[in-house]
Amino acid sequence: MSSKFWLWEINENWDVRPVAEFIDGFPNQQIFIGNSFERPSLNWYAGKQIKSFNEENKTKCKLIKKTNAWDLYTCND
Repeated sequence: MSSKFWLWEINENWDVRPVAEFIDGFPNQQIFIGNSFERPSLNWYAGKQIKSFNEENKTKCKLIKKTNAWDLYTCND
């Protein structure tokens, strides 16, 4: 079977949809993900880019969600 659509969810460790729903609660804030890698599917479901968290900026950031697979932060510029 072939498709013109790229299916990015195959073989991923965790479902991004509940994470994207959580991120919806922070509509005007930049969100960063730590202890995981950037996920194009998370960006798509969240409707914005979720960048990798940089430990060097830790003092400017607030942890908003921590799990065994990933952490989410909001950061001030």
